[in-house]
Amino acid sequence: MSEETHASCSGNGACFPSKTRATFYCTCPESHDYVPPKSAEKPKVPVKLVREGNIAWGTSGELRQEWLKQRLASRTDPGQVVLRAVTRLLAVEMPEPLSDLFGAIHRKQFYKDLVGAPKVEQVTSASTARLGWMLLARVAAAIEYWLTQNSWSNYLWRSDRSSPDRFQIVAVWLALCEQLGHTLAPIEIALKNGVEYRGDLPADIGTTPSSHNTDHVDDHPEGFEPEDYADGDLDEEDVDSVDGGHDAAVTHLDEQTPDADVQTPDV
Repeated sequence: MSEETHASCSGNGACFPSKTRATFYCTCPESHDYVPPKSAEKPKVPVKLVREGNIAWGTSGELRQEWLKQRLASRTDPGQVVLRAVTRLLAVEMPEPLSDLFGAIHRKQFYKDLVGAPKVEQVTSASTARLGWMLLARVAAAIEYWLTQNSWSNYLWRSDRSSPDRFQIVAVWLALCEQLGHTLAPIEIALKNGVEYRGDLPADIGTTPSSHNTDHVDDHPEGFEPEDYADGDLDEEDVDSVDGGHDAAVTHLDEQTPDADVQTPDV
């Protein structure tokens, strides 16, 4: 129910599954002649698949974060893919992980392990393209923490334990990672496509629509349109001159493979 439809009921209540999202309910529906609609019971995920899925989800997160450590050191942004994505996530949509964690994620050790410790002088010397990657690093840390470090993170891949809005967040993030060059694991492919994960066999991927599936089951979840990745001419400011005096990479990321060795996907 919504806040508006239940505001006048003396039995109204609210709980907060996140810091910025409330769920409303009635404490005594019978006394107020309110009968909530019966929701269809979600099918239980078999125990064997739960075990397999938990391992697959955990492993895919570790591999994705290792990839991010390398990719976030990039200094170019062809077609402004990164700038567009960050702008949508911060200025237009602001999903739950960012509204909850973006402002404080730098206080967690997870942030330092993933992206290092940016410094002011790195910002002042960075190109526009590099600034986009630095912002994406903070976005990535907040979303990846939400995906892998919470007590309920193991439930995010399960249709019987997660929710449609969280499935949407996962799908959008995985689609962006894929657009930036990450090779998705089978469980990530299923979640990106909005379908049930049924194991690692390719035949099982994309065949069973999830009960959380929304109207955007495609390679470009809402928030990231195909034209955002169209080929285009590079602006002069999109290409950073890579030299010793123009290094805006995050501290420990500079020690990783230089950008020339990081494959830039066709966008």
